[in-house]
Amino acid sequence: MRIEIPNRYVVVGAFLLVEAGFLLWFNTATERRRATIAFAGTVTAAAFALHTYLGGIEERRANNAQGLIERWNSPSMVSVREVLRQITENRLDPTVLERKAKGDLDPDADVENKRASLVTVLNFYEELAIASLHKSANEERLYAFFSGIISQSATRLEGWIKHERAIDNEPDYYCEFLELAARWAALRR
Repeated sequence: MRIEIPNRYVVVGAFLLVEAGFLLWFNTATERRRATIAFAGTVTAAAFALHTYLGGIEERRANNAQGLIERWNSPSMVSVREVLRQITENRLDPTVLERKAKGDLDPDADVENKRASLVTVLNFYEELAIASLHKSANEERLYAFFSGIISQSATRLEGWIKHERAIDNEPDYYCEFLELAARWAALRR
């Protein structure tokens, strides 16, 4: 049987041992050395506080990444992901979902629903990209989970995105998503 001790307990234990050592040393030291020992104890405590703070940031980033993964896998996203699956498996041509003009709605409700699903997916991708690129979510975890589908989606939807940008005269539509896709594609090489 192997006992595993989490890293944070090892760090706390080491900090307490070092501080206890400084305390003992402080009590047995001459008056001249006490200021130096107190300074060393203060620096050690500051390093521990910084380590704890940075660990908290990393934990929040990991939780944010996990939240995005959970949202993607939630039952409410099943129908949305189905439209994306049809597109990435070449069973649905994304040009069918293109608008002819700004504000144009397709008379076919099925096409309009698929278009809404596609926009939902792209909005999710944009949120994921912003979280990843701006370091508010753990990019390694997101890359491990999403890299394949992000790559396929970017390849299949780049033309659709360019068409939407042209129709709405909005050159920034989904720019974070495409930037993330390019960044992750470079990592794969």
